[in-house]
Amino acid sequence: MPRRHRPLPVPAWVLVSLVTALALAVAAAGVLAQRLARDRAPEPRPVVSTGADGLPSTSCDKQARAEGLVPMRVLDVPERASWTSTPPVWSYDRVPEGFVPDRVGYCLELGGPSSSGGPQAGEGTTKGSSQAPRWAFASMLPTGKASDLAMPVRVGEITRQSARDLTVSSNDPAVTAVQHGQGWLEMWPNSYVATASRQVPGPYTGDDYPSDHSYDSDDTPSGGEYGSFQVHEVDTTARTPGAGASRTVLALNGWAGRGGIDVGIGTAPAPGSPDWTFSQDAGQYSMRRLTFFARQATAVVENGPRPMQLLARAPGATQVVTTISGRVTDPRATVALVTSRAGRSSTQQLKLTQGRFTVRVQVPVALVGTTFEVRSTLDGVTRLAWRAEDVLAGDALLVQGQSNAVAAQVQGSAHAVESEFVRSFGSQTPLTSVSLADDQWNRGIADTLGNAGSIGQWAAELGHRIVTQQRVPVAIINGGEGGRPVAFFQRSPDGAADPDTNYGRTILRLRGAGVQSQLSAVLWYQGEGDHDQADVYAAGFTQLVSDWRDDLDGPRIYQHQVRVSPCDSATAINLRERQRELGQQLDVRVLTTQGLTAQIGCHFAFENGYRTLGDWNHRVLAADLYGGSRRGVLAPDVTGARLDPSDPRVVWLSLRATDPLTVEPGVEQDFRVDGVTPTSVAFESGRLRLTSATAVPTGAEVRYLGHVGAGAFVRTGDGAGMLAFAGVRVRG
Repeated sequence: MPRRHRPLPVPAWVLVSLVTALALAVAAAGVLAQRLARDRAPEPRPVVSTGADGLPSTSCDKQARAEGLVPMRVLDVPERASWTSTPPVWSYDRVPEGFVPDRVGYCLELGGPSSSGGPQAGEGTTKGSSQAPRWAFASMLPTGKASDLAMPVRVGEITRQSARDLTVSSNDPAVTAVQHGQGWLEMWPNSYVATASRQVPGPYTGDDYPSDHSYDSDDTPSGGEYGSFQVHEVDTTARTPGAGASRTVLALNGWAGRGGIDVGIGTAPAPGSPDWTFSQDAGQYSMRRLTFFARQATAVVENGPRPMQLLARAPGATQVVTTISGRVTDPRATVALVTSRAGRSSTQQLKLTQGRFTVRVQVPVALVGTTFEVRSTLDGVTRLAWRAEDVLAGDALLVQGQSNAVAAQVQGSAHAVESEFVRSFGSQTPLTSVSLADDQWNRGIADTLGNAGSIGQWAAELGHRIVTQQRVPVAIINGGEGGRPVAFFQRSPDGAADPDTNYGRTILRLRGAGVQSQLSAVLWYQGEGDHDQADVYAAGFTQLVSDWRDDLDGPRIYQHQVRVSPCDSATAINLRERQRELGQQLDVRVLTTQGLTAQIGCHFAFENGYRTLGDWNHRVLAADLYGGSRRGVLAPDVTGARLDPSDPRVVWLSLRATDPLTVEPGVEQDFRVDGVTPTSVAFESGRLRLTSATAVPTGAEVRYLGHVGAGAFVRTGDGAGMLAFAGVRVRG
């Protein structure tokens, strides 16, 4: 039986001493906490002068009041800040709970320079200067994001999109006045690089895009902290990327990186940073104030198409029907829908039921955009409450895989084939926070890598062909990431929408675009990264196809047979042969890359490379999806081999299709019959005739390896090369 331990008796005086000591310790801790709190108390808010109405006075009041905007928040900008760890202290903060704006504005005022080197953190007075401050004011439709009424200080608060219905005014003659124009917003806590998304109109110099080399209106958020709060004006005459210009209206940068803050009005004179990035010039001004303005919405649209959205159609449909719905915030308000298309507009008064409105609208499958506007009228004043411009209806495609799916510019630009009727949604970026934050529709951009609207060069050519030949708009979502094995692209055990996986980010983009259940096709190009490990690839791709068929609603699946795997070997054939076999086993179409001559390492130039591949892929999709001709469309593919009964040196290869083929001189160098190169190859009566120097035994293996770069191929009339193969045994 275990021994029981009795507690030792504690004298009463010991208990009293312990309780007394504890009480003294608590009291001391309280005093210390009060001292620490006093020592760490924030600086008093700067004094903000107000008018008779009790609202802050700014240099932009006249412009703001003309639009019915009132100040909501005032931020006096310090010389240095780290607002991602210590939130900004507002000098004035009067945003009502549940407030929904239908228009917002920003006023940046810079006074000085200060004779004492600028104010300390938290100060915002005009000491040291009697001059009137320079100011710039910009107003626009709200984005629905944090930056409408505050600094975007949290991870994922990224605004990179058009400033719609932009109005700009300033007392700085270098700032261009704008009335209801177009602009661009770059607002985030992230660091960023100069690489351009090319969603902002800008000029090309040959194949080069100069905006890639400077911090300007079109930069790309990356990892780390720096901070950008920028408004840019964009030339409204430039409708597509590749022309036009943009100019900075106001900029406040560097507020997240613990360094000196950048402030600027207009375009900075420093080469390479017209948006004031790295200027660290806040200390040059004795007043640095940013005021947020807004106007209470009288009508709020809760559901409706997005600007530049492509609505995916059902197969063969000639239009897509969608819904616009919302509510009024004042029962006296009336609401109208204005629909504009091809230069014509119509207005429809909307019925209100208990303050709510719903209307179904049609978007035709045609090469014409539709713009919808909801306008509200209250007390005789009509306001623009919401707008979705340039909405299209058409088909949606997913491109997925590694670098040849990404198909960014290697040699030669493809921007000439970009189309205003080829759209994309979100960003191809591998950064989870940036991917989740980008909820915008963009134009499909050919040359860029991992950016907003990046679709790749051959996908841009494919889209261009669908638009020009089928006369159907198309959305292309490219989820590719270079240098990755098949395992990288798998569905997460945590679910299809796991944002920390490539599969999940892609699914979330498809959902955000509203096309997950309306995809026409998935085009897969991957395998170089698996280094000829055929079994690994086959298991991974088989699982992917199964998951796509579970998570997507029946799109056709296309698999490219890679040109090489690994990149430095044209003789390794196991993985490529397995890709060919999987076409039949998984009921997926196998697309060829044989016949492309402009190969550069693992990749391709645009001309005679990605452009040609896009054309070949279009021929296949045109036949499968749009009822086009099937003659000469599919890549030549061998189905069997037989000895010639009268000449044992001759092997006849039967083909899946009997379309006429061209056998280019020298192609025999890429064939092997029992490891020996045949002496000649010819096309006769719908078959390939291989002749060897000696008799070929029954059971001999025939291979076609292809090669790297230019050279001889077996081609269709359209130039597409025959699929590489191995393991085809000769029958007697």
